[in-house]
Amino acid sequence: MKSIVSRLVLMLFLLGLFVGITGCFLSVFQTADTVESGNFIFWSGLGVLMTPSGHYDGLAPQVHVRYGLARRLDIGLGSGFSFDKDFNVTFLGVMGDLRY
Repeated sequence: MKSIVSRLVLMLFLLGLFVGITGCFLSVFQTADTVESGNFIFWSGLGVLMTPSGHYDGLAPQVHVRYGLARRLDIGLGSGFSFDKDFNVTFLGVMGDLRY
């Protein structure tokens, strides 16, 4: 019972965090499966920024973490930044999701 309550508190905290923080564009790095209950998974990725005409405009390194809440339910949080070819840095915001 204590485990369920602690997971619920964690989920509510993360959902409140997601609602309270807004962000801009983030690439989505995902897998088809949810994370096993009670486990964390962490990964990073690198997006390439392109202009509509197809020219390179910069890079967008990002990090993501997911936590398994139940057998087929997990919650995730991701963030990153971008920098263009002139090395102007832009924070991309924070993205959260609940996956079933």
